[in-house]
Amino acid sequence: MKKSTVAHLFSIDRYMTPSPHVVQSAASLASAQHLMREVGARHLPVLEDGKLVGILSERDMLFLESVTDVDPSRIPVRSAMQTDVYGVAPDTPLDEVAVTMARHKYGSAIVWSGAAVVGIFTTVDAMRALADMVRRETRH
Repeated sequence: MKKSTVAHLFSIDRYMTPSPHVVQSAASLASAQHLMREVGARHLPVLEDGKLVGILSERDMLFLESVTDVDPSRIPVRSAMQTDVYGVAPDTPLDEVAVTMARHKYGSAIVWSGAAVVGIFTTVDAMRALADMVRRETRH
């Protein structure tokens, strides 16, 4: 097997974080921030009526914290979320996702099946995948 095809053999569902925590678009930023801190998440898929409408990142929250006169308990998530969401199916090849994330500087990819969010793949997951592949190569 050629080394360049190893990453293509693995689909994103092998390395994604399954069943990620999500937040509703109408929820307050304060509640989203609390959830992020409580579960240690840096990205939250945002749902509205059960459909993915955006993503809220830790970076978005940090930016808003730096703005004066912002009361996070009064601002809904929909006002701060990013709507440019990169979504993939669970069987999408890992290398395809990694290339797209790097090219567009995405911090995450939402993994969905049908209309349901089934996972999230972040740069932290990408580092775990890289470490796994390096370990595999050094064993052979």
